[in-house]
Amino acid sequence: MLDRSKPDKEEKKFRFLFTAMFQLFLSSSAPSEIISRVHELIDRQELDPYQPSLYRGNRAILGRIEGNDFHLQKRPGGHWYWYVLTPAFWFKPALHGTISPKEGGSELLVEGGAPLAAKIGWALLFIAVAGIFGICTVFSYPVNINFDPNGSGFDMQLFLLLMNVALGILILIPLIGWLATRNELNYLASELQTRLNLKSIPKIAH
Repeated sequence: MLDRSKPDKEEKKFRFLFTAMFQLFLSSSAPSEIISRVHELIDRQELDPYQPSLYRGNRAILGRIEGNDFHLQKRPGGHWYWYVLTPAFWFKPALHGTISPKEGGSELLVEGGAPLAAKIGWALLFIAVAGIFGICTVFSYPVNINFDPNGSGFDMQLFLLLMNVALGILILIPLIGWLATRNELNYLASELQTRLNLKSIPKIAH
């Protein structure tokens, strides 16, 4: 039977394409002990619209635990009804950890990044907007030449300008989200390492 406790080379390459962090830790504690400490570190991701952050509790880290896997996020700051309107909400990174038993303790693999669905959705939106503007420009140009030859050049330039503005905004939004949350993964990994007394080992080469 294949050992799936460690990712193979191709799996590592795939993960590096979509994750901003990929780190291994070692611990002298058993997986059950590590999970117990993670429970003490987090508040569960239980929605409560009466709380400013939208989640119950007051700990800085939110999470959920499933067996030997856990999923962590930093608690949002400010009031949630304003926060959901910002790029930081839609591109907020999360840290996923998997604990595997190892001789003399445990091995903890953590990987994190912005939600994959948000990345794919934004890329599709970018392509769709570029395609719509491109099609409109191509098909409107012959019509404008026939009916308004003097203004056809201006109309094309206007379409191209609007397309560049729209695509620029679509590029700027995730960039703002990244700038607003760029330190969160390091914060989560640092808290895990300090509170769980983990030993970091060299990053996996890809």
